[in-house]
Amino acid sequence: MDKPMVMIVGASSFIGSHLYSYLKTKLSDRYIVKGTYNSRQIFRELEHLDITNKKAVERFFLFYRPDYILWVAGLKDIKKCEENLELAYAINTRSVKNLISVIETHSLPSRIIHFSSDYVFDGENGNFSETDKPNPKNNYGQTNFLAEKALLASLIDYKIVRPSAVMGKRGIFFDWLVESITKGIELSMFDNIYFTPTPISLLNEMILHVLNKYDEIPQKIIHIVGEERLTRYQFAKKLGAMLQKKDAKIKSEIADLKNVLFLKDLSLAQSELVKNCQSMSFDHYLMKEVASVKTH
Repeated sequence: MDKPMVMIVGASSFIGSHLYSYLKTKLSDRYIVKGTYNSRQIFRELEHLDITNKKAVERFFLFYRPDYILWVAGLKDIKKCEENLELAYAINTRSVKNLISVIETHSLPSRIIHFSSDYVFDGENGNFSETDKPNPKNNYGQTNFLAEKALLASLIDYKIVRPSAVMGKRGIFFDWLVESITKGIELSMFDNIYFTPTPISLLNEMILHVLNKYDEIPQKIIHIVGEERLTRYQFAKKLGAMLQKKDAKIKSEIADLKNVLFLKDLSLAQSELVKNCQSMSFDHYLMKEVASVKTH
């Protein structure tokens, strides 16, 4: 009997590449784990898929008929989304609607784990729970919210995962911050913008749990985030301590909250699932990410 299949759409992205490597290791005895790329084929075995081409998406999923689809693909560049709403909508919203249509039309058995964003919220009060009403303030958040709405209105089997500020090796912000602190470069970090940074190892672990216990998890929306609400300045100071850089030159700065790219507080409340299942503290997960950058 053939093994069931997990298909990671967007396996060349930062989150997708980590998930792909992790799940290939953890699930190889029970699942076939495959992945797609669009422009960067960072693993030789990845399959090309243009998620904006509905016919290509239809052909692809009718051929593979995966048991689980992890939809990690999307346009994450907030500035680019602001500059080009049509592009943001095509990649972040219409592609998900096309996937839903293909699954519904052909009665595919695929279950979807869709990766959304903390930016579906307005960033006013923070500590947003899964039951709080989204109110996006920019194109990136709006196009992610519209994808969520399409899933909520669909007849397919899905779960929506909202991570926040995922941190780990190969993450542009994280690598830059660790390198800058290590080299003693003077940094100015915002001390009036809050978030809940999510170590990639925590996200990987929780996605594996969701896959293993999918039918036992009633929630349709899951906030997979670290348990600490921090400002960018506080996060940088924490990294400085972990890197044992007592002389780290990190200054606090106040962001202009009139800029549409800056939202005051996008912190998310951890889902109970994460609170109950994470194997380590936030600091321990973060130390793993710091160590992975330092040793490579």
